[in-house]
Amino acid sequence: MHLKSQTSRYSDFFPLFTAFVLAIFVSCFFTLFAHADSLLQTVRIGLVANVGKPTAITLSSKDQFQICDVSGQNLTPAVTTGEVGFTTNGGGIQVFQAGVDLGTFASPIRLIPGDDKSAFEFSSPRMKNNRYKHILEIRGGSRLSVVNELPLEDYIRGVIPIEVPKMFQHEAQKALVLAIRTYAITSLSRHKADGFNLCDNTNCQCFAGASREAAWVDTLIDETRGQIITYNGEPIHALYSTDCGGSTQNNEDAGTGKTVWPYLRAVSDSPGPNADDYCSASKSHKWSLTYTLDELSRKLGQTSKIGTLQSMEFPEYDISGRVKTVLLKGDLGESRITGSRFRDLIGLDTIKSTRLTLTVTPEGAYTIEGKGYGHGMGMCAFGANGMAKSDARITYVDILKHYYAGVDITGMTGAIAMNGNSVVDNQPSQALPDSTSVEVKAPTEKAPAPKPAKRASVSNKSLALPSRAAVN
Repeated sequence: MHLKSQTSRYSDFFPLFTAFVLAIFVSCFFTLFAHADSLLQTVRIGLVANVGKPTAITLSSKDQFQICDVSGQNLTPAVTTGEVGFTTNGGGIQVFQAGVDLGTFASPIRLIPGDDKSAFEFSSPRMKNNRYKHILEIRGGSRLSVVNELPLEDYIRGVIPIEVPKMFQHEAQKALVLAIRTYAITSLSRHKADGFNLCDNTNCQCFAGASREAAWVDTLIDETRGQIITYNGEPIHALYSTDCGGSTQNNEDAGTGKTVWPYLRAVSDSPGPNADDYCSASKSHKWSLTYTLDELSRKLGQTSKIGTLQSMEFPEYDISGRVKTVLLKGDLGESRITGSRFRDLIGLDTIKSTRLTLTVTPEGAYTIEGKGYGHGMGMCAFGANGMAKSDARITYVDILKHYYAGVDITGMTGAIAMNGNSVVDNQPSQALPDSTSVEVKAPTEKAPAPKPAKRASVSNKSLALPSRAAVN
């Protein structure tokens, strides 16, 4: 009787207990899911170019904001009006307002705006882009640094005015926006060691904060929101260059290692035989330079290996017409360097690409004739614009599928989830490609990064590309 009573009591309890546990699990699951979704929408941008590493910072906001520690605890009363100053002080950060010392606090401190429309403005007249929305994190030490924490789409909104020329065709602009967004989500661990995801210069993608907000930018965001470029369900490293010179380049020919990445194949940038290249409107489509042997010797710095430079040749080209090998002959021997290394040594803004030919003048000078600007992998920015201009029926999807073989256009969240990647993840920092600006004034390009592991997968965890993914 007693045993039966106990059994009955427990049999009544188990369904209730199971329901209780299930309720907790569901609640936690949805809380975690909501939090994960929030993480996927937030990026941290190091303002290494626009702010740099000053010893003092002064900024203001037209709206009230809070100064907090990393846990969200208020450090001072809410700031309502006037400028606020920050300076280094023994590794901490000293805060002033209207000449009043508000205290010295442990690094970092966070500035939290009242709403998403509020903006912080830096007071330095030397800052070209001085307006930022959402959270600013000020970090101390011997000097100060600033991180802007904001939603991913607002980050894209701050990149577009620099990376996408306003005068481009609308479909070409949309194609570039997808490349920008895709590059961002595959490069989130690039600056992990620095405490942020991406920087604001040509090492990643140029970022203007909220300084260049415009209706045409908002339209591009709205029309492409959440769309990225994928291959076999994974986001690609969406490389693009200013002007491919008439043909893009296979990745394995560009110093990225022997692994073939199937979406980065050499494609013609011409609509057909004897037709102008799509990118022919670029000011850098054709250019030439002439050097004496002495000038080349000084720039290339090979005298310790080969003695006095006596001749230079381009004996080997890849399938896209780019120089693979440069042969330098001296009175003590000879040396071979890659076309990319030759470009690095002379200068990336001088030798604008490796699509080169070489002739020797009767006077013994060397004339280099070049086509294009940049590494030439992936999408050609001016080519995309030329494609869009050539036929009103061509869409941004057509453009992307022309330059990136076998890709699909998909929703961002699913692709990130499949990749196991979040905006603030703890993946090891990767040697990933830098991006670039598509402004008419082309920015600087960096030297190639270390070669990738030999994997057939195109996962963002295994790729290493040359610096400057984009228009250089």
